[in-house]
Amino acid sequence: DNRQDCHLYDEKCPVSEGEDTIVKEGCGEEEEKLAGYRERVVALRQHSSYKAFLSKWSLPIYFQIRLQEIAGSLEHQLLTPFSPIPSNSPFLLPAPEMLVVCVRRCWEEDVLLKPLTH
Repeated sequence: DNRQDCHLYDEKCPVSEGEDTIVKEGCGEEEEKLAGYRERVVALRQHSSYKAFLSKWSLPIYFQIRLQEIAGSLEHQLLTPFSPIPSNSPFLLPAPEMLVVCVRRCWEEDVLLKPLTH
């Protein structure tokens, strides 16, 4: 099940706020002007915990897992285009409703990777 794979991936490869802050510190021109900036970035990149983190983290794999999970539900809905929809739905067909559900899913906390939003 792709959802289990995603949750397993999230558990094994978490991106914590602390790591996000450390990485973001090296992302702007103003920070380069700070004394010792380059040395800190080099030290960070040479640290064993940073290397271990990068060896476990694979954005392309995460993307593929999430794509299969989210787009798979839309594909399934497209295969049954005239299935019943709730009476309170603003849509006449279920596929557009599923598309909205899928787009919203992309922005949920357990899917969106906040370090990639800067």
